[in-house]
Amino acid sequence: MEEEEIIITNCEVVEMPPPPPLMPPLCPHGPTMLFTKEFDKPAKKGRKRKLQGTPTTANLPQSQAKPYYACSATRDLSFCSFRIDQHKWATMQAKLREEQIATQRDAIEPADGYAYFLDIFDEEAEAEKGSKKSFAFCHDCGCILLSRAELANIEGKESRDKHCFDLHLTYRCLKVTTGHPKSFFAEPTKLLRAATDNAGQAQYFFADSVAPFIVEEIARKGGFTKVLCIGCPTIHEHIVNRYSPTTLSSFLLDIDARFRQFWPPEQFAQFNMFNYFFFNGEQQAAEHLSRFFHGNGQTGDTLVVVDPPFGGLIENLAASIRRLQELMTQSDLVEHLFFPPLVLFFPYFNEHWISKAFNGEVLLTDQIVQYANHHKFSWKRDS
Repeated sequence: MEEEEIIITNCEVVEMPPPPPLMPPLCPHGPTMLFTKEFDKPAKKGRKRKLQGTPTTANLPQSQAKPYYACSATRDLSFCSFRIDQHKWATMQAKLREEQIATQRDAIEPADGYAYFLDIFDEEAEAEKGSKKSFAFCHDCGCILLSRAELANIEGKESRDKHCFDLHLTYRCLKVTTGHPKSFFAEPTKLLRAATDNAGQAQYFFADSVAPFIVEEIARKGGFTKVLCIGCPTIHEHIVNRYSPTTLSSFLLDIDARFRQFWPPEQFAQFNMFNYFFFNGEQQAAEHLSRFFHGNGQTGDTLVVVDPPFGGLIENLAASIRRLQELMTQSDLVEHLFFPPLVLFFPYFNEHWISKAFNGEVLLTDQIVQYANHHKFSWKRDS
């Protein structure tokens, strides 16, 4: 049997649109990033933490590159061990991918624990009544405490349990103090134990001299009326405690959920600066941030101060600041604009990578800052 030649004429070529990119899986800190597995190298002497790979495949042969999704906040596996191969995620059934994202999102949305309720009663009104209502604080757990009766109207069992004075005594917490007014919690960085052993937070608070300098010499003299603090709780609490909102206001973005109990959502949102993830939901946070940026009818009067973990991915941080700029300018064309006025605290030896990520718009200064609880970057009497 002879083969027949099939001729197709008048055929219109239709280009199929590329498939939409897969949404990455979620870890406890929001959407993950795509990394590649590094070559096996001998561990450096004295290195204790096991780190993930590199976020690029540029220097690896394609046959040896093994992409996988992992946490964006840190490459320290002791902080977040989530990891899944890109091939496994891509070939997984769509329904299973959707279930993973939905399940993880429900798990990482903050429960009612660390809820803000410092305004649960009016201190002045209670004092006029002769009432002795006050707060307690567990220094071991970092929790503001109330009695079971005072928490009766608070929604959420987890919140009532986490902040219940009686339960903390049952837990045998060793350091619980009582009789505190609301003003006692004005400086939470003096109350909370810093998570210095947590590579994802790398929580080192500025020394007492840093916040007044940044506020007075940069924010005030620069004519700014708002300061967006990303990972800078000491600067945020300095502004909130010493300035009226009409003079200078502040909004804090930080990954530490414990700050939720000290400031209302109009002043704080739990945030991962390396993947632009709001733990309470982006829509709610965007509404509060938009009112913060545009509340007085002015734009361009916001200073951004950022103190990231030194091991964080600088390119991701720059991308998150760009997205925040969309809220500041109410424009989706921020890639054509300069970065907002920015103060970035980072070791000087990262200057090349910072300049590259921020398009050369961030310049190195000779200003040195100290941290109150860092063994290398703290003020020493004999230095």
